[in-house]
Amino acid sequence: MRKKWAAAGCIKLATVFWLASPRVFLKGIDPLDVAEIQIFDGNTGDSFSITDEEDVKHIVETVQRVKMKRTGLSIGRMGYRFRLA
Repeated sequence: MRKKWAAAGCIKLATVFWLASPRVFLKGIDPLDVAEIQIFDGNTGDSFSITDEEDVKHIVETVQRVKMKRTGLSIGRMGYRFRLA
């Protein structure tokens, strides 16, 4: 019985840690290796590409500096606002 409670506690602790831990996107990517950024708006269906070398470098470096956290589970949520590729 104790093993079940211990396992459940470990799973809960791991889930909390996973949700609370910050994520850094594009980690280990050299901004000069990125030639194009494509942005798609999931609300309107509009999309565009950024190819200017300085703009791409600025965006990649900015995304790499920001630590992002999850705000909750995605159960019951569908779609997305923006997609960067």
